[in-house]
Amino acid sequence: MIQAIQVKIRARQYEFSRHALDQSIQRDISISEFEDAMLGDVEIIKD
Repeated sequence: MIQAIQVKIRARQYEFSRHALDQSIQRDISISEFEDAMLGDVEIIKD
C-alpha cells in the first residue's frame, strides 16, 4: 500500500485536504518536507 502512495507522491498526483493544509501551515511543514518524509522509510500505523 505505501509503495502505491509513494508512486503518487513522486508523480505529484496528490492533493491536500483543507484540514491538512491548515495543519501544515500551523506546524510550518513545507511541501518538500512532506514529500521527503513520505518518500523515506515510512510505516503505516493505522488504517
